[in-house]
Amino acid sequence: MLVAGQSINAGTVSVTNDDEYIYVTYNTANGWFLTETHLYVGDCAAIPVNNPGNPIPGHFPYSGTHANLTSYTYQVPISQIAPGSCGCIAAHAVVKQYNSSNQVINSQTAWGNGTRINPSGGNWGMKFEYCSCEP
Repeated sequence: MLVAGQSINAGTVSVTNDDEYIYVTYNTANGWFLTETHLYVGDCAAIPVNNPGNPIPGHFPYSGTHANLTSYTYQVPISQIAPGSCGCIAAHAVVKQYNSSNQVINSQTAWGNGTRINPSGGNWGMKFEYCSCEP
């Protein structure tokens, strides 16, 4: 699930791989649209964090700004989580909802559902484990 505002279902984050790439797809639902995405794929211990241990999405290696998309896929080299091994994915987004006049009525930070990167910190950023499949 793509969790907005700590408790709102804003869509899904799905992950697959082939022999060359890991594909991470953000899909929105319930009237939400993507305006920014930030993605980390790799060693769980290497997620960019600040001194208190909170994630820094702006430092994630994959990012983009989007014109109100409902779906976006990143293609990450399989070497980030080699086939048969496991690592972490931290999928962050900024999502928005609009009224019929195209005015923003809700804007939220969203994360791919998982465990908190810093369980004791003030930031609710999440990561989840992914084990790449042998093609």
